[in-house]
Amino acid sequence: MTRLAREIARTNPQYVAGLLWGLHEVAQNTRDQDIAAAALDWDALLDLADFTSKQETTDRGEDSPGNWTWARQTAVDILRDAVRVFAPRDEQRTTRIWSTLKRLLSDADPTPEREHESSWDAETLLLNTVRGRALEAGFILLGNVVDNSSATHGQLKAEVFATLQSRISSSNEPSVLLRSSAGHFFNTLLAARPEEATAMAERLFPTDDATWSERVEAWWLYLKWNRPWARAFPVLISQYQLTARKIPEVDPKLLEHYAEHIVWLAVWGMISPTSEDGLLERFVSAAPLSTREHALADVGRALHHTSGVFDDEWATDELLEVLTLTDGRIDWDHEVIKKLAQGAATRPTKVAACLESW
Repeated sequence: MTRLAREIARTNPQYVAGLLWGLHEVAQNTRDQDIAAAALDWDALLDLADFTSKQETTDRGEDSPGNWTWARQTAVDILRDAVRVFAPRDEQRTTRIWSTLKRLLSDADPTPEREHESSWDAETLLLNTVRGRALEAGFILLGNVVDNSSATHGQLKAEVFATLQSRISSSNEPSVLLRSSAGHFFNTLLAARPEEATAMAERLFPTDDATWSERVEAWWLYLKWNRPWARAFPVLISQYQLTARKIPEVDPKLLEHYAEHIVWLAVWGMISPTSEDGLLERFVSAAPLSTREHALADVGRALHHTSGVFDDEWATDELLEVLTLTDGRIDWDHEVIKKLAQGAATRPTKVAACLESW
């Protein structure tokens, strides 16, 4: 162990946590291209993180010298920062990071009592507990080595995948919410080992009414944090169809993210009003007006930031038709006014008609 790590390790765990947290803040606020050159003794930090991962919490009193929970959380933060620096280019340090992370995946935090007493959802638990943070960091590490073809990283990728995959089993991860959090990172699993991840989907996500309530959190996290993906769509088609069938009873929060997926799948030509999956037809017929509006607005905002997507004259004609159909009701009217002002000189008649229809 380096001298810095050795000296800090002798102090109260709250001081260890404070140092790691402060250095994590430095790393977090450093751009990716600059972080490797930052004046941080990474080997000392990895030593200290490794030491911290071996300390057990014996007393959960906030300032107790036996409470290593915060220190272990910040150790994970430093390891996640180190992944940005070293994975995949530095095989030795990447392997070392994983060795420490793997140990922290067995931390007692969150205890069943803590999870039961809190009102946290899966995301909050993921970000505020030792095991949760370690799980997230493990997925980030896996994502960083997915495309690396070296033999060392091939072995590491297999081990990381197997460990993370095991966390959706209640025998390895007692927290239902942390098991659900794997849904957030499912595309990373699919990119790493497609066949195994495909088989895993049926154990992670709801497949019918009986499994819906227990696994819907994982599905919601997937929809929230992942854009539709051509490789993932056929793997998850049954989940998309199950959600379509349950639209009238689906939580509005989940339904909005589902709506974004459906509309982008349609934009990219993966589904259509006549496709056999029936997803778009069902969504249009069953989803509330506000949800359909939200889905189209998501596409509209994306296109707004991409210049030259549509011919200006065509866009003006479409706007006039929309204003006519909606009796002059349209969202984002301030941006529409800007667009009309830009075209007033070349299309005065059409612009005037749009303004009159408002």
